Amino acid sequence: MSHDHDHSHGSNGERDPEEQQSLARDLGESLTDLFQQFVKGEIKFEEVVFETFHALEDLAVIATGDYEIEYVDETDEHEHSH
Repeated sequence: MSHDHDHSHGSNGERDPEEQQSLARDLGESLTDLFQQFVKGEIKFEEVVFETFHALEDLAVIATGDYEIEYVDETDEHEHSH
């Protein structure tokens, strides 16, 4: 059964496709790390399911382009943690 069609599965929100692919790749790497932690017995299966579900939600947001990237200033965090 083929899946040929002319419509799109989502709009990329005028995002850079390379940026979206990079974000998706990072998400995949995070899942790889998660799976390895599970195999090593470091986390429970329920956590794998929970985090995988959230990763799939993130993937859908990345695909639609409906996101904003926020950068965290870690030096500022450390200054206020006295």
